[in-house]
Amino acid sequence: MRNFNCILFFLFFISLNTFSQESSLKKDFKLDVLEKVPIYPGCKGSNEELHECFSKSFKKFFSRKFDSYLPNSLGLPSGRKNIIINFKINNKGLSDSIKVYAPHLKIEKEIIRVIKKLPKMIPGEQNGKIVGVKYSIPITIFIDESKKERREKRIEKRKARKNKN
Repeated sequence: MRNFNCILFFLFFISLNTFSQESSLKKDFKLDVLEKVPIYPGCKGSNEELHECFSKSFKKFFSRKFDSYLPNSLGLPSGRKNIIINFKINNKGLSDSIKVYAPHLKIEKEIIRVIKKLPKMIPGEQNGKIVGVKYSIPITIFIDESKKERREKRIEKRKARKNKN
């Protein structure tokens, strides 16, 4: 297993919206109202079980495909960074309409690359019609302190001790 320099956290996940491809009006549905959620390959069960399986499968897929070393290599200040991923599983079962809000353009591009690689799914259904389903996924990453930052902190501590004496 890879050693991660950057820790990813998926907050409990996924705001679900659906809309019919045939209608120009967007309609919001809760998970319990959506007749059939998109089905990630290998998932089975009720809508709740399929949703939970999607969450677990997405987390596993994203963790394997995302370059976790990238955030630490960008010179971002250490600490917690929030990322929002919005995408849709369209009526063909493919991911599209991907929008990412991240602290660096390279992170956004990496996430878009990963989302585009999601496997083809069985699309969602509402009222017997195939519909697109929007997902909004918040992710938190933690950027490690760089060696340079640690060295600078040590130097500052030494200077502070000298000034006290």
